Amino acid sequence: MTKGGKITIGVVAGVLVIGGILYAFRKQIFGKGSSEYDQDTNDGGGGLPIITISEFPLKKGSRGDNVRKLQRALICSKYLDQGEDDGVWGNKTQSAYEKSGIKIKGISKSQLDSVLRDLAIDASRRFGSAYANACK
Repeated sequence: MTKGGKITIGVVAGVLVIGGILYAFRKQIFGKGSSEYDQDTNDGGGGLPIITISEFPLKKGSRGDNVRKLQRALICSKYLDQGEDDGVWGNKTQSAYEKSGIKIKGISKSQLDSVLRDLAIDASRRFGSAYANACK
């Protein structure tokens, strides 16, 4: 600080640089890190939210738009009931996923399109291509 309590430009720049470094390395510093907050906390009692950088691999407990895509494909294949596409991979989604016969545990980003395609093929074989196309 300078005389009179004014902060110098150098101090402000230093704080911004340190803040940027902390932000860039938040996952390594704080463990799980993310762009979206989860409702769970890392202390079990209303503390700081657990944050996740990526929603992959998709598995039970995952949340987000990619889970919703998977749930919609499971609905189209009639492994999951209509209206169950809430974006949260809970017990119902897990059960539907297991019934589908897909053996991948923890769907990676690169595997998601293949899984969705396999479910669409399954729906087409079981219910006809017109049904599968309408479901897209």
